Amino acid sequence: MALVVRASSCTHQKVSAIQSPAKSDFAGLPSSLEATFLEMPNGHASAAEQEALTHLRAMSNAQRAYRIMELTFAESIAQLDIGIPEETRNYRYQIIPQGNQTQRVINTAQALQPGIRSYVGVIFVTGKGLGIIICASEQPSTTPPLPILLERVDVAPRCPLGSTMEQQSPSKPI
Repeated sequence: MALVVRASSCTHQKVSAIQSPAKSDFAGLPSSLEATFLEMPNGHASAAEQEALTHLRAMSNAQRAYRIMELTFAESIAQLDIGIPEETRNYRYQIIPQGNQTQRVINTAQALQPGIRSYVGVIFVTGKGLGIIICASEQPSTTPPLPILLERVDVAPRCPLGSTMEQQSPSKPI
């Protein structure tokens, strides 16, 4: 459980603090503070996994935009120029080029800590435009799931056994 505390009396700045206390520890909060308790399954693993999903979604959307502008996918995180580090305390982020970089690309979030899941995202060209699929390992793993890529590049990839689909975005016109 996490407690988010905001000082509502601040006029030009929001003050926030995140802690992991018991609800009873804050029974006497001043009336100028708003307390909201957030249930977080798996404790800190949820926050770490949310980091990976946020970064992978940003990378996928940036890849989509890059493909539209450059007619090819970016081969490195630096090429995307969106401020995502290649490594954090929890994850290593990587782009895995595919073929001639015009039909699909794979982005990965490899867990570096025990107890958290790894992720893979595929951005791909279909007859209707560009689609995105993001898969997560079902169990904590330091190996990202490898998507099932079919021979035909115009067919959407699938999540492999042992992983779940976290996101599937419909194709958007190029």
